[in-house]
Amino acid sequence: MGNLFVLVNPITMPEKENKIGSIIIPSTVRHKSVLMEAEVKAVGNGTPLIPMEVEPGDHIMYMHNDNRPEVDGMTLVQVDDIYLVL
Repeated sequence: MGNLFVLVNPITMPEKENKIGSIIIPSTVRHKSVLMEAEVKAVGNGTPLIPMEVEPGDHIMYMHNDNRPEVDGMTLVQVDDIYLVL
């Protein structure tokens, strides 16, 4: 299972009110899990049944939570938590 992880550099969102359509989401609203954008820095090898579909340099959207290991400002993300490759 150790090969199914991706090391990413999260892209910080501005600390202001964000809009989704006509809905305003204030910066004071914090969720335990939020969708975050990040740049992929390193990837595992995958497995014979589950190949890695992202490469270093790709931008992704992933489900962020406070329980993820962090190293030098980068976050370790499981492949299952990647929702979108931009």
